[in-house]
Amino acid sequence: MKNEKTRKTIKIILNVLLWAFVLFAVVITVLVFAAQNDENGVPSIGGKCIITIQSDSMKPTFEQGDMIIGQKLTDDEKKSLKPKSDDYEGDIITFPIEINGIPTFNTHRIIEVVRDESGNVTGYRTKGDNTQTNMVADTDTVRWEKVVSKYTGTRMAGLGRFLDFLKSSTGFLVVIVIPLVLFFVYELIRFVFALKTVKGKGAKQISAEDEEEIKRKAIEEFIKQQEAEKAAKEAGKAAEEVKDEVKETVEEKAEEVKETVEEKVEAVEEKAEEIKEVSGEAVEEAKEAVEEKAEEVKEAVEEVKETVAETAEEVKETAAETVEEAKETVEEAKETAGEAVEEAAAEIKEAAEEKAEE
Repeated sequence: MKNEKTRKTIKIILNVLLWAFVLFAVVITVLVFAAQNDENGVPSIGGKCIITIQSDSMKPTFEQGDMIIGQKLTDDEKKSLKPKSDDYEGDIITFPIEINGIPTFNTHRIIEVVRDESGNVTGYRTKGDNTQTNMVADTDTVRWEKVVSKYTGTRMAGLGRFLDFLKSSTGFLVVIVIPLVLFFVYELIRFVFALKTVKGKGAKQISAEDEEEIKRKAIEEFIKQQEAEKAAKEAGKAAEEVKDEVKETVEEKAEEVKETVEEKVEAVEEKAEEIKEVSGEAVEEAKEAVEEKAEEVKEAVEEVKETVAETAEEVKETAAETVEEAKETVEEAKETAGEAVEEAAAEIKEAAEEKAEE
């Protein structure tokens, strides 16, 4: 009796564990498909996303292999994130990067808000908390539209490695698909044994038609389970194909954009060269015009100098003539004065003589 009770207890525990695993498998499947359908490739449910830490750059806040919960943000929220300051520790954000050409995600703390000349937020400068490996800020700034999520403070140590393994094809097959198949096979076998036990204990209670009906339903259930597993595999395969197609399309589009930009750059360079040539010609023309004008000014100066010299010569000659005339006038005045003096002296002399005689 005691052994029977123990077996029942173990059976109940096993059933609970098995169904708990089924629930876990469903949750993981949902997360994997959510990651495949997300534009950033991050599993998210209800505005919360699950991030795996890829390095120790944020140690001791969290370490490589940890799993953290992030909050999805609207565009306005992405522009309103806060940097580290004396009274605030700074928001921690997750954003996409490439390491050796492989896309991944980085999670660092904001230390500065980058703005344009008008004061609008264009991005953020970030830095890891690890003072040994991240002594300076990150080289590239993070544009606000590239922000994937903001750290909520929830962290599960070491669980990120397991989640990355589950998101891989091998991990999903080994941890989810194969155990589920074994579980359904086990349930089918247990059902068959239960059916035989019921049949052995009371064959009269179950007719042959009922037994066939039970078998038929069991087989249909097993077939449905197999079809569901097949559909899940096909859906996963289709999701991978869609992901590859989207990636190829994005790469092609990026290449087209790159070519267009290069063409625009070449056109701008050609235009700049034309402008440079035109500017050079204009400068040469202006230079020639200045030289011609300078030559004209020089000639005018020479003419003025000649005119001044001629005028000075004329003035000099006129002055000389005027001086000669003045000299002649002075001589004439001198002669006239002499004559007047002599006449006056004679008159005085005569007057004196007359006075003496009297």
